Amino acid sequence: MSKIQRTSRHEISAFMHNHVRDHIDPLTGEVNCTGLAEATAHALGHDEWLDDPDHKVWEMAVHVANSI
Repeated sequence: MSKIQRTSRHEISAFMHNHVRDHIDPLTGEVNCTGLAEATAHALGHDEWLDDPDHKVWEMAVHVANSI
């Protein structure tokens, strides 16, 4: 099983929910979804996700941003 397969959607979501407020632009109040996705990938040791425009990390960042 690859390292990518071992990281669950739950782990990604939990990290994002715990750190989403760190990615709010103080001027606009909007979440920087790119920054959130990048921080998540780096923290979970999956920089390769950032090279895949269809990876779930991008969609999940938008979903988390819209949930606050």
